[in-house]
Amino acid sequence: MEFIFDRLIPSFPLFDRKTFMERYSRQYPVKCSEDPAWYACLNVCFAIASIIRKEDLPGNSPPSGNSPSPEAWKIWRGGRWLRNAASTFVDLQFGPPSLLAYRHWLD
Repeated sequence: MEFIFDRLIPSFPLFDRKTFMERYSRQYPVKCSEDPAWYACLNVCFAIASIIRKEDLPGNSPPSGNSPSPEAWKIWRGGRWLRNAASTFVDLQFGPPSLLAYRHWLD
């Protein structure tokens, strides 16, 4: 998450660093059913970081010899997180309104 705030959030200040990091330390991991907006925002942040960051994020294994190119691998990794975020669309559209839900739609 530090990577996101150091590299991306200065250009697109959607979140307050201190507030976000406090919530991240208290509520990670989070289940989609507990807070769809927070789940979506985290997954969008993870997706962006996994695409633009050169090093692997924790839990990702490096590509094998017969894997796609490094660029395709980074995009695929990001796609996994984006798929998680997209799984919340119905909950965010028809659930109770929240500022985090709105921010997710901006991402």
